[in-house]
Amino acid sequence: MKIDHFAYEVSDMDASIRFYTEKLGFHVSWKKTVDEKQHEAFAVLEMDGGHLELIQALSDTNRPLPFDPVDVRPHATPHLAFNVEDFDKTVAWLAEEGIPILQGPFVAPGAAKWMYICDPDRNVIEFCQFLSK
Repeated sequence: MKIDHFAYEVSDMDASIRFYTEKLGFHVSWKKTVDEKQHEAFAVLEMDGGHLELIQALSDTNRPLPFDPVDVRPHATPHLAFNVEDFDKTVAWLAEEGIPILQGPFVAPGAAKWMYICDPDRNVIEFCQFLSK
């Protein structure tokens, strides 16, 4: 058994695809598709062999439903996490892209550095660098 993908609910599929592809560097693996029987739109994005499914809930007439993002929980869960090689470079890159840091950066001396951002729908994304292995 192996992990296949992570999924986030989004309010605007096209805007979310733009965020993940243009800001974070994902590639579209499966373009936006509407499943009329399940009343949802979905797309699958890929980065270095990992997959992220974006899902937008639709009404029984397959029109977008109102979306109410959930407040970020105290421990930023659930979240999607990326391991980065250069934490400080990642902080600078996020600033260049105009993506605000939600929480952090945090440091566990000798162990790890990490921080959290949000996508446009307040889905949490972590960037971490492990300092020792």
